[in-house]
Amino acid sequence: MVAGIKDIENRTWPTQYRGPMLVHASGRRDAICDDEVKRRFGVCPPAEQPLGGVIGVVDIIDCVRDHLSIWYSGDWGFVLANARPLPFVAWKGALMLRHAPPELLATLRLLSCHTMAAYERLSLTAEPSLASAANARRRGRWVRP
Repeated sequence: MVAGIKDIENRTWPTQYRGPMLVHASGRRDAICDDEVKRRFGVCPPAEQPLGGVIGVVDIIDCVRDHLSIWYSGDWGFVLANARPLPFVAWKGALMLRHAPPELLATLRLLSCHTMAAYERLSLTAEPSLASAANARRRGRWVRP
């Protein structure tokens, strides 16, 4: 995703959030093998992939029910743009789309050459679970207005 190759992130739930989203790499590799990724999508994943932390940032520019992208499959697709890698920061992931904790943002500020002003509305995602950013706010989860 942070290499800019994947233009859709599939989820079973929609979001109304638009803006930058931190990308968290799972703590374990996907069940799909590298040969299958190459066969289905025409790309080779890097041999070494960091696991269990933040690896980059991408902008969510739309949320759709259908898309022509080869990456789209499922109920909802977050349309992605402006992917950019960040230095790896080991961080525990969690289910949902939510705002990144201040400690993580502080760590990224120290490591990133990007200005944090561009990331005033950062969200962090790992796996699906919320119906929308508004639901998350009502449930008291990390969602900045």
